[in-house]
Order: sequence, then C-alpha cells, then structure tokens
Amino acid sequence: KEKSDSVTSLEIENLSKEEWIKKHAINVSSTSPNDDNFLDLQPLKEKIGNSNIVLLGEQSHGDGTTFLAKTRLIKFLHKEMNFDVLLFESGIYDCKKVNDFLQNGDAAYGAVSHGVFGIWTLSAQFQDLIQYIGANRNSLEIGGVDLQFTGKASKNFFIKDLEELLTENNIDTNRFAVWANFKKTIQKI
Repeated sequence: KEKSDSVTSLEIENLSKEEWIKKHAINVSSTSPNDDNFLDLQPLKEKIGNSNIVLLGEQSHGDGTTFLAKTRLIKFLHKEMNFDVLLFESGIYDCKKVNDFLQNGDAAYGAVSHGVFGIWTLSAQFQDLIQYIGANRNSLEIGGVDLQFTGKASKNFFIKDLEELLTENNIDTNRFAVWANFKKTIQKI
C-alpha cells in the first residue's frame, strides 16, 4: 500500500480497527436522558477539546435508544461544555421559527413540532429532548441544516414573512406580474 499524505491514527499506531476502538472507546454508563451524573462522559471533554462543532449521528431515524443517548449527550455538551446551538436535519427556515416560538413563550412541543421533522417530534424517545429545549430556551438556540421546507412553519408563515421582509426593504411585490404565480408555487413546495 502506498503511503498517502494523510496518515490516519490507525496507520500511526499500527493497530487493527478492533484494537483502536478498544483503546479509544469511552464506556457510557447510561443512555437515560434523566441521568445527569455525567462522570462517565467526562473523558469526552479531552476528546472534544476546543472544537466548536460536535456531530451526533444515528444508524437510522427510527432508533429510539439512540435518541435517548443523544439527549443525554446534548445535555452534557450544553451543561458541561457550554455548547449553545443545536442543529437538526430539518429546514433552516422552519427551525428559525422554532426559536421565534420558543422566545415568544410557546410551549416546547408546539414550538419544536413547527419545525423539526415528525420522525423525531412524534417519537416517545424524543420527548425528553423537547422538554429540555423548552426549559433551556434562553441558552440553547435551535437551528436547521436542511434547505427544504420541512415543517408546518414554512407552510403557515413563510409567504407572510417573505412579504414582510420585502416590504421592510421597500420592495413592492405588486410591481411583479408573476408574484401571484410565485406565491402559488412556493405554497405547493
């Protein structure tokens, strides 16, 4: 095998994948979102270091135990490491509206369900995270990373918000003959 300029830690340490995992794994004592004893997660502080972004994935969108474990990890990252932005694979606009609703004092479930995909918000294992988001609405910002319109918020508010934005910037939509057709198209999307 030729050496590449990019050498992985596996090549440096000359370990098998299994050995590398055993050496670097962190034993987690609980996946319960209600377990706030984060002693088992403390080694993550060294692993994460000064990183600004931590990605939390899943095997599938329907893995309930993963939702529970990720909720606990999110609480740890927020409480212990001061991470203050939580991004979902949901619409950018829709999740911006989630924050607006939360800041306006809306109930957590109602706010989150306006923007975050139902595969999560309708899951029993996701409810603890929704409650945590609501309880921490002043220190945890919600965002989306999907360019699609994914939630109820875009269906119910996007056109109105767009028209307000255009008006604030002195753009008169009545000048555009195609505006009515544009609105219909956007509403279908």
